[in-house]
Amino acid sequence: MPVLLNNGQRAVAVPTAAVRRTAGRILKGMNRKGELLSILLTDNRKMTELHERWMGEPGPTDVLSFSGDGSVEVLGDVAISVEIAAQRARKRAGRLTPAGLQRQITTLLIHGALHLCGHDHHRPGPAARMRRQARRLARLLEGAA
Repeated sequence: MPVLLNNGQRAVAVPTAAVRRTAGRILKGMNRKGELLSILLTDNRKMTELHERWMGEPGPTDVLSFSGDGSVEVLGDVAISVEIAAQRARKRAGRLTPAGLQRQITTLLIHGALHLCGHDHHRPGPAARMRRQARRLARLLEGAA
């Protein structure tokens, strides 16, 4: 399961090996285990640049997906704001824990990967299908832990 991971931020300690393993399990759960997934863990500054450049929207966002080159070997790229993931983890638990951060990054990684597979959430029907797939993948990962 080819997963490339670049931790382009230094503000928050991230268990990169665990993120890479989780990404491999997500690919396997989506029957895409032979495809390349590239992950960028970044800060809000870089995420703002990406969001404005590619989506034309101001400010940072939590996750962005960029489809691959159309070949069956490359699924695409997912950029995740570790700062936003950490803020959400802190809000949920009252403090930032490694497990809480990993959970938030996993949620964003699932979301981004589903976008790469053609899922969308802008209309009710497709949004419901995307939520079902996200829950299925989350359960699959819980069972693998």
